[in-house]
Amino acid sequence: MTGREAHLWQLRPGDVRGTAIPGLYLSFLSEAERGRLSRFRFPRDRDAFLLAHGLKRAALSTLFPHVAPRAWRFTTGPFGKPEAVGPGERLAVRFSITHTDGLVAVLTAPGVDCGVDAEPVRRPRDVAPLIRTTLTPPERARLEALPPQARAEHFCGLWTLKEAYAKARGLGLRLPFDRIGFRTGEDGRIHAHFGPGMDDRTDRWTFARWTVDRRHVVSAALRRDQHGEVRIVRQTAPPVPKSPAGPSDPAALEVAHYCADGLMGAAYRRITD
Repeated sequence: MTGREAHLWQLRPGDVRGTAIPGLYLSFLSEAERGRLSRFRFPRDRDAFLLAHGLKRAALSTLFPHVAPRAWRFTTGPFGKPEAVGPGERLAVRFSITHTDGLVAVLTAPGVDCGVDAEPVRRPRDVAPLIRTTLTPPERARLEALPPQARAEHFCGLWTLKEAYAKARGLGLRLPFDRIGFRTGEDGRIHAHFGPGMDDRTDRWTFARWTVDRRHVVSAALRRDQHGEVRIVRQTAPPVPKSPAGPSDPAALEVAHYCADGLMGAAYRRITD
C-alpha cells in the first residue's frame, strides 16, 4: 500500500458462491471468528460474516505480504472500533468493514482513520420517523423537495455517509447525526457541514459515495493526514494474498487460476458500474 492510497474492496456473496473463495477465506479466520460464525442461524448471515472477515484479512495481507492472513491480530478501542495490531507489531494501517444484504466491503487506509458503510438502495423503508433525528434542516428541506418515490434512496445515501463518518471516528451512533450534514456539489464532490458541539472540522475529512451495481450505495470517510487528501482506489477483484512462507496453498491457487481465466474479473466489473 502506498502512503497516499486507501483501498476499497467489495464482494457480492452471490458472485463467489460455488467458487474456492469461501473455503479459502474460512481458512483465514481465527478460532474466535469461527466461533462467532457458528452461532449464526441463517446461511445468508453466515455468508456475510465469513466473507467480510475473510476479505478483511485477505485485503490486509495483500497490502502487507509478509503477514499471513490468519496471523493478523486485532484489538478494539473504547467504543468497539477494531484496529489491526499485526502479529506482534503495529503496522501503519486502519480498516473498516461493512456487510449488508447482497454486498460486503472493506476499506483499508494508510494509518488514517477511515469508515465505510453500505445499504441496499431498493429496500422498502419508511424514512419519515428518522428524518427529524438524523438529518440537518438543510438536508430535510432537500429531501422533502424530492418526489416521494425518490426520498428513500436519497436518505440512504445520506445515512451511509453519516455511518461511515461515525465509524471512522470510532463513536458510532453516539454522534448526533442531525448535526452532521452532507450535500453534493456541482463538481460531484461530497461536501460536509458539522454543527455545534461536533469537536471536529470538515477540512480534516474526505468523503466519497458510489452506487454499486445499481443495487447498493457505498460511502467512505477518510481523515486527511499532514500531507492532505488520501486517494481511494476501488478494487475490482477479490484479494488472493500470496503466502509469505512460499507457494500458495491449493485453494489459493484455484482462486488465482479462476481469476486469471477472467471469470471472476467479469463478475467484479459488474459491481463497480
